[in-house]
Amino acid sequence: GCDMDGISFGGAAGGARADYVSPRATVQLLQFMSRHKAASAYRDGLPVLGLDGTLARVVPADSPAKGKVAAKTGTLLWGNSGNGRFILTSKALAGYATAANGRELVFAMFLNNIPIAESEAGAKLAGQKLGTLCEIMVAETPAE
Repeated sequence: GCDMDGISFGGAAGGARADYVSPRATVQLLQFMSRHKAASAYRDGLPVLGLDGTLARVVPADSPAKGKVAAKTGTLLWGNSGNGRFILTSKALAGYATAANGRELVFAMFLNNIPIAESEAGAKLAGQKLGTLCEIMVAETPAE
């Protein structure tokens, strides 16, 4: 059920130049998994915004989105030997969210090709921006 024009796997680990997935294809996969017999285990296995892993620190402790987003991050960073800086090739967040109005959402957000000075600080800031987008998505999603 995924748009195969939006998917390419060259190295299968996510770091090869031929590894590519579009946000649309990612959402299609997540929608499929939400209907799969293992849907509960799949969602339960995802880190939770404001609580788990790198998602624990991307929103403030009092964030209205805390505990309402279950998603997987992805980060790909390349060093630029030409200037000693970095290119945040991709910072992604995709998964499921429960909006303030109770609506269940499936989402994929990708930031691509961002020049940054410091690898860790730049990736952390990009993750925080994605967390902010989650806060907006959870708080301001209209009813169907």
